Amino acid sequence: ELIVSQAIPELSTYTGVVKIHISCPAVNIGDQFAMFVMSAQVSYELDATTTVAPVDAPWTSDQLDAIQYVQSPYTNELILTHPDVTPHYYTFAAAVATLGPIPFEQPGAGDKGAAPHWVTDPDPADGYPRACGAHQGRLILGGSYKEPQKVWASQAGDWVDFLLPTDTSLSDEPYHYVMTAMGYIQWIEGGGAGMMHGTSNAEHAIGSSAAGLLSGTDLQVNEQSTNGSAHVQAERVGHETMYATADGRQLMSMRYSDELQNSRSDNLTLGSPHILRGQLRRIAYARQPFKIVWCPLLDGDFTGMSYDPGTKTLGWHRHDTTGGTVLDMAEGRLQGEDRIYAAVIRQVNGLPNLQLEAMRTYENDKVVAMDNYTLTYFDGTLTQITGLERLEGQDVWVQTLNALYGPLQVASGTVTLPEPITTSYIVGVPFSQEIKTLPARPTPNLGGSFGSKKTFSRIGLRLYESSLPKVNGVQYKQHSNKTESKGWGVYASGLLDDYHQQHLGRDYLEPITVTQDEPLKLTITGIFGKLTDEDI
Repeated sequence: ELIVSQAIPELSTYTGVVKIHISCPAVNIGDQFAMFVMSAQVSYELDATTTVAPVDAPWTSDQLDAIQYVQSPYTNELILTHPDVTPHYYTFAAAVATLGPIPFEQPGAGDKGAAPHWVTDPDPADGYPRACGAHQGRLILGGSYKEPQKVWASQAGDWVDFLLPTDTSLSDEPYHYVMTAMGYIQWIEGGGAGMMHGTSNAEHAIGSSAAGLLSGTDLQVNEQSTNGSAHVQAERVGHETMYATADGRQLMSMRYSDELQNSRSDNLTLGSPHILRGQLRRIAYARQPFKIVWCPLLDGDFTGMSYDPGTKTLGWHRHDTTGGTVLDMAEGRLQGEDRIYAAVIRQVNGLPNLQLEAMRTYENDKVVAMDNYTLTYFDGTLTQITGLERLEGQDVWVQTLNALYGPLQVASGTVTLPEPITTSYIVGVPFSQEIKTLPARPTPNLGGSFGSKKTFSRIGLRLYESSLPKVNGVQYKQHSNKTESKGWGVYASGLLDDYHQQHLGRDYLEPITVTQDEPLKLTITGIFGKLTDEDI
């Protein structure tokens, strides 16, 4: 018995068609034949009248990159700050979005003491907190135009109360403090055992002399580094805090060092100093299914860094937005998978259009190498795919469980398939993948002759559950001359298979270029080769 309404509460009151796709491997247990449910995909359509009413935002698109945010641990509220706008909260429930100024507690007769200037006397000229974070159950705000070095901490468990207490013996009461070093407070990170601040001149750790809650009577600020930070919200990655340097062109990783008895900052862009020349706009970390730090840039492009905090292994990659300009990015977790959402400006009918786009690369544990795709489960025979008006005039590819078709041009929201299909399918715009090695360093000739010229006589790739790519423009072939299946989730290589290409005749100083120009998965764990001497 499968009761889907227990997993999807909305279905308990839903009236309509529900499609269920179940993966049921068959096994023999002794002399018994059994089947078990490995996964189930449920799809249904909401009432077309169900819409989400828009909300009026106090920020312009030019102000997006200066917004910082933190999720309340007590409610579904998201807190947003900007130096020119009073702090706001955002909630979403039952298809209703609410956005408004935070109703901070106001001082009253016989009540607590001083309040922040942006609570009692808000003035755009004096500014509002530019940085936010959370620590020990408090909302932490910092750095206005009037008081750029000041930090305000709310009462523990009450994120609207920033009024200083008259009785300072209670450790859960609000507290305020001023940094003793010059510099605007740029970011606040409180996810670890202690709290970290980045200013325009340095980075600091905030702690106390004893275990327990930080308070206004027991608080220590210790400088950790003097790199200086940009006004880019820091991101917690494992046990590390990642932040942008003051020029926005370097990504730093700060973690505690037993050797130094202090936090040290490592430059993660040291080997790729060009990668962030567009200047960091935001840092967004996706943990599952791949650990990737995404970095949208002020020039409208974005980059990513595949990163394993445990082994400190990293690799940078740039991404083309295909005519779009990325204004901002954020990560969100759904069903155990992190998805990246981007605010992108694209030309629609000749006019700029601001839209929210989600970046997702997995469907039921299978890689999808397409943009703007849809996955459809169906039974029957299909010769045309309709409903593609959003892709009008573009070349798309269609991938089934057994085959790959494309490119097919969308006309009147429809594509015609070269042959009928009878399985579920994915349709979308493919993106190409390319990896290129750096040029080899030439070995100096220690003899008196001109020496010889070396070429790659053999290039090898170690692939992980991947389809076969091209190497220097030459298509790899399947082992034993078999034809590679290009169906969804079907890979030519196993977990770790080696493939070799011979007689390429390339100069050893030239880079090796590996490309996959079809919407297929490509994961490379190693590139190696054999050099052969040739007479001049």
